Amino acid sequence: RYCHRQGRDAIVRRKPRARNWYDVPIGSDAFQMQFTLTHGNCVSLAIYAYDMDAFQMLENKKEPIESVFREPLDWYSSRESSSAKRIVCRHEAAVFDTGEQEAIFDWMIRTFDFLMDALVFAGVWER
Repeated sequence: RYCHRQGRDAIVRRKPRARNWYDVPIGSDAFQMQFTLTHGNCVSLAIYAYDMDAFQMLENKKEPIESVFREPLDWYSSRESSSAKRIVCRHEAAVFDTGEQEAIFDWMIRTFDFLMDALVFAGVWER
């Protein structure tokens, strides 16, 4: 509902389910965005690369992505044996504190936009 009120319908095209992650397809065959809540104290936004080729394509653009995004990205937290890879930005937050939820939603939208801008700048995604 918050994204709808903010005019950000594209982020919430899919109906949320009772799980700790929410996938955001962005029209790419190589990767999607993914929000995750963990242990009640962390929210993250990740680029979810479907396979090693997609990850390596993004990794080759690491410098321009990071120069525009300017937030710490964890490029190597995925299991080594996993074919899909995540590039993660984490944010400490009291996700179950209702008084903090609008600030968390604002962080999610703002961070999504910054990361998408970085991907456009790096030439790996087009709006």
